[in-house]
Amino acid sequence: MADDESEPEAALAAAGWTARWAAGGPVDPRLRCVFADPVGDVSAVATAVVDGRPIAVTGGWHGVVRRWDLATGAQIGAPLTGHTAAVRAVATTVIDGRAVAVTGSADETVRRWDLATGKQIGAPLTGHRAEPYAVSMPVATAIVNGSPIAVVAYGADNSRVRAWDLATGRQLWEPESGPYIVRGLATAVAAGRPIAVGADDSDPISVWDLTTGQMIDRFWVANREDSVRAVATAVVDGWPIAVTGSADGVVRRWDLIMAEQIGEPAEGHTGGVWAMATAVVDGRPVAVTGGWDGTVRVWDLATGRPVGEPVEGHLDGVTGVATAVVDGSPVAVTVTGGERRAVGVWSLTADRSP
Repeated sequence: MADDESEPEAALAAAGWTARWAAGGPVDPRLRCVFADPVGDVSAVATAVVDGRPIAVTGGWHGVVRRWDLATGAQIGAPLTGHTAAVRAVATTVIDGRAVAVTGSADETVRRWDLATGKQIGAPLTGHRAEPYAVSMPVATAIVNGSPIAVVAYGADNSRVRAWDLATGRQLWEPESGPYIVRGLATAVAAGRPIAVGADDSDPISVWDLTTGQMIDRFWVANREDSVRAVATAVVDGWPIAVTGSADGVVRRWDLIMAEQIGEPAEGHTGGVWAMATAVVDGRPVAVTGGWDGTVRVWDLATGRPVGEPVEGHLDGVTGVATAVVDGSPVAVTVTGGERRAVGVWSLTADRSP
């Protein structure tokens, strides 16, 4: 490798970071650091702020939950153990002033973790059926009537959606089931009502009222070639929207009040979109999407157009995305799937040019 190609890697090494992959030659200058998970089994990621420090929380196929410093890439404390099967989803919230992670696992439990101490909060939340062959057990958090809650979807054939009061561990309403598989969940407030939005494997986008647990809408995806796999929510010009990604690589925006698609679908991924998060970059609300093609792309949610060049350099499909603010700048945290799992932190504002 030529000297000019090795400079980014040398800079990362000098900072105490190790680049685990590169895009053909030089490491993409947007790469801030890579988490060195000792078993490389990361499958889910979320972000939080603990004592003023931005962190990432990851869950792995071996049931382990880890905390990472987003500024340095260093692991924080010991792994959080308790799950006995794969952790398939991670979300974060605040309970009584404490930053908390909520994890959903194939061991059929949802667990709460104090992110400052690493200790589990209360007993596991049970009653779920996360069949071993189910591909996901998504978890999302929200505030309902002033209390933090977790929404969980579970089941391989007929998904059930259940909600829990995270402070008390009390189930809020009886689960509703239907002939669909929920691959992803996000929450929002639409017309003053807290809602959950589910990425439905069968075709539509499902919406539930988080106060009652009742399904209130389903958005049908026209001319879809494959199932919806990922969903996130945002506010654009004061209006709540959802963003979805499909196995055909297409990204769509949805008006959560009018229950209709916004504009034309956004295309660019050459593989399925399996992960999605939203953020604000340079004053613009954006979606950050991770594809099975190994790229991460950023989309302007007001126009549906791509922002900048895609992040390339992942060795396998991107199966998890979260966003955060580090040193005053927005970043994306990505999970790589396949056999070469890794977690990288990427600047959403840095110039891609070497």
